Amino acid sequence: MMESIGELAMRDKAQTRNVSLDTEVFRGQGHNFSSPLLKTLIRLAVDDFVQLLLTSVTEKEVRKQLGELANAEFKQLKEFRRACRFARSLLPSALDSLDKLDKEAMRKAAHAEFDAFLKAAKITALPIEGVSPDLIWV
Repeated sequence: MMESIGELAMRDKAQTRNVSLDTEVFRGQGHNFSSPLLKTLIRLAVDDFVQLLLTSVTEKEVRKQLGELANAEFKQLKEFRRACRFARSLLPSALDSLDKLDKEAMRKAAHAEFDAFLKAAKITALPIEGVSPDLIWV
């Protein structure tokens, strides 16, 4: 029988509810904000088992990565479109959606997904601008 989220959260006897997210969490999930792991984090946060934290630096890094991914995948999709000349001549409507690709729209959609995740997971943003590294790395 599957354990409830509460049972999973309590099993490890955690001393804090605070969970700090780093870019590796998002990278490890392929920046898929609907992955099972990230959905579980949302449920844990909504049920108040954890408080998810994200520094402003991490948020900026994730947004930068999303832009880089959108650019790279846009380029790959355009190259694929060019490589499919024969298929286009046989099945013109099959590749029509590739003609409508928009790099900026891809980037905006990725950022909108990230924003929706931050809101759904009730993320607490931690601004660290102006904080001395000496206070953090003691």
